[in-house]
Amino acid sequence: MMPFYITPKTLTKQAKTLVKHWSYERLKLTKAREILCQLYGYKSNHHYKQLEVQKGLTLPSISQDVVFLNYRRWIQKLANLGSLNETQSKKMLHLLWNNYLNDNVKIPKYLYTATFTFYGECNDLLDESSLEYPFNDNPSVKDAIEALGLPHVEVGAIVVNGENVDFEHTLNEHDRVEVFSHNI
Repeated sequence: MMPFYITPKTLTKQAKTLVKHWSYERLKLTKAREILCQLYGYKSNHHYKQLEVQKGLTLPSISQDVVFLNYRRWIQKLANLGSLNETQSKKMLHLLWNNYLNDNVKIPKYLYTATFTFYGECNDLLDESSLEYPFNDNPSVKDAIEALGLPHVEVGAIVVNGENVDFEHTLNEHDRVEVFSHNI
């Protein structure tokens, strides 16, 4: 992937924002710059500086549309680069691009969805037998089932994408989850 152009002034401002709002161990400015450079497609801060001084090289600049189109990917990448969960990464990205993101109605509240289908007596406690479950960080199947309104003690078996799983299985994007009661 070709890197995006970001001005040195914006990069420095964003690095300071990362340092100020970092939730774990103390983050140094050089490490923040390294994370941001990799987020925007550079191999490293050194690579960014090399390309920054090259004459005649034109890189695509970061516009509101670019931020929106890369939103999910940047959240995932920032989470990986910074050892954050995706909820923390999402908040951080909003701090970095607050002018573009905070009032943008196109930005989804949740990054992922899974489809749940309930069978047997599980349906006695729910309004619908099939539900979409939106989420950000990957929750366990147990947490998702309970969030949808079904106590986990009512569940006899869980099948995700055709495979039997236990309550600790974590959900992923587009998972198809089937939940069976004890009597099926």
